[in-house]
Amino acid sequence: MGRKPGLLTVGALQVLREMRDQDEELVFEVGAGWWVGLRRTSGRVAFELMRYALIRQTDFGGGRLERHVINEEGRMILDDPTYVPLSLRQPGGIGLGVALRSRKDL
Repeated sequence: MGRKPGLLTVGALQVLREMRDQDEELVFEVGAGWWVGLRRTSGRVAFELMRYALIRQTDFGGGRLERHVINEEGRMILDDPTYVPLSLRQPGGIGLGVALRSRKDL
């Protein structure tokens, strides 16, 4: 199964599982990229999780550092295979705004 019904990729599901099972944060640092624990991940996966509002930002770090944690929607999508949050039923999701479309860290 490559995608959760409604759009999620295998990479996004893997990051969500790591965040839940290992109590890890998804961290972005300018110059270092995106990390979950000690494993680097892609900006594409991070933005997918934000787009569908499955993680929430906890630290803004003045634009140089961002920390994200899994939220209840992210946990529910992993715990219940039939659960599809509203954000995944809407084309394009709800979490990303225009500002992130111009980001150069993808």
